[in-house]
Amino acid sequence: MKWLCFLIFLAPTTLLSQKMYDAQWVLWGFSKLDFRYDTLTISSTPPNPFIGIGTYTNTMCDKHGNILFQTGGCAIYNKLYKVMINGDGINSDFTYLSWCGVTGDFPIKQSTLPLAIPEDSLRYLVFSYDYDDPFGFGGPLPVPLHLYYHVIDMSLDNGLGAVTIKKQIAVQDTFSRGYLQAVRHANGLDWWVVAPKWNSNCYFIVPVTDTGVGMFHTDCLGQIWDDDDLGGQTDFSPDGTKYARVEGHNGLFVFDFDSESGHLSNPIKLEYPQQEDFTRGVCFSSNSRYLFVSARLQLFQYDLWASNIQASMQLVGEIDLTIIQPGQSTLGLCKLGPDGRIYIASQGNHKFLSLVNKPNCPGLACDFRQHAIELPETNHSGIPNLPHFDIISTSYDCEMISTKEPEVSLNQILNTTPNPAFEEITISIQTPVQGKWNLLDVSGRNIKSGEWKDTSMRINVENLTPGLYFFKIHTTIGQFFVCKVFVQSR
Repeated sequence: MKWLCFLIFLAPTTLLSQKMYDAQWVLWGFSKLDFRYDTLTISSTPPNPFIGIGTYTNTMCDKHGNILFQTGGCAIYNKLYKVMINGDGINSDFTYLSWCGVTGDFPIKQSTLPLAIPEDSLRYLVFSYDYDDPFGFGGPLPVPLHLYYHVIDMSLDNGLGAVTIKKQIAVQDTFSRGYLQAVRHANGLDWWVVAPKWNSNCYFIVPVTDTGVGMFHTDCLGQIWDDDDLGGQTDFSPDGTKYARVEGHNGLFVFDFDSESGHLSNPIKLEYPQQEDFTRGVCFSSNSRYLFVSARLQLFQYDLWASNIQASMQLVGEIDLTIIQPGQSTLGLCKLGPDGRIYIASQGNHKFLSLVNKPNCPGLACDFRQHAIELPETNHSGIPNLPHFDIISTSYDCEMISTKEPEVSLNQILNTTPNPAFEEITISIQTPVQGKWNLLDVSGRNIKSGEWKDTSMRINVENLTPGLYFFKIHTTIGQFFVCKVFVQSR
């Protein structure tokens, strides 16, 4: 069996010391982005022909970055892409009749949210909306009526996990379509889950501690959002002090957030040139200073430390329609990655993600890259909806704007065979390179190392503890190649 691994350069970022609950993203078409080491590895995961995980899939990892489960709102799947024990039936009958039971998909953005339970290495939470139609024929579109939570115990089913508590009601009301998000409590352990109320200016705020899901409170402030709310996104700043919400029709708003008390305050509306009928994305830089808004063909940046935030708005990126290729499209939902860069998906089918290479830098120095990352499989609109699990440490020079496109290789591939291996494994690469190689365990500890020359080498693994390892090449010209190595017992 061969595993294929792809290469992309990253800005200098400290990853091995972070809690890596969000270190791997599995997208709609089973493209997988792996952020665990110095390079972003892009690969295809083995699809299950009987399921569709979801347009807006969320992948949860353990603190070392190993995939535990995924969900798109119809069911919860284990790391083998099979429905987890008791992981079906997490949504409403209406949702199954309208979406899940028809297409296997639940196409509403930011409607699920996985969390790590504080002070617990084995149990996890998934928050999810149901959808229903309380208005009847001729009324508004269906809306969520319940914010549910489900508890997963990863000690069960031989480590594949099982849902032990399902469809517990955190809040029962009417909710906006999507916009489910969470932020760390000021204590660094607990969580606040925020869910906007439909056709309102109210926000339900739910505490999560090591004792479970607590009683919500409600903050009502700012502009009332009307029923036309399908095309937007919410995000918290990584430092937990700001909450942003955007949608083409209702606008862009930024709130202060007190992560000690869990209360919103001081809403301000920010303007930008826009067309109403397209999806918007919103996300923060890792230093929490800059807010980015994607608006179809344009990307805007705001300086939240400025005395006049509105006046700080800059156009920092724009899609050049004259060079659009098949599989490329406009700007939609965005997310700050574990590497400190911002990844931007497109509305509809696409095979490329756009990139903000240096989000902590002002203006054009943030280094927007149109369609910089090619995916091996088609994605459809989605980007993971995950909170900021840890502080992201990035380091780059804002004075230097590179004119060089990020080096993404889908041709320069590391082949590992056999994989899994129990005695010896052969690593090969298509084009000769020179440099150093390392074999790392999942904690980042160096197990073996040496000089790399030419195109292949053999490594003896018979004395290694069975499990997952990472083989990395660092070339003399600054390239990184990373691939997984699985060691098994005889």
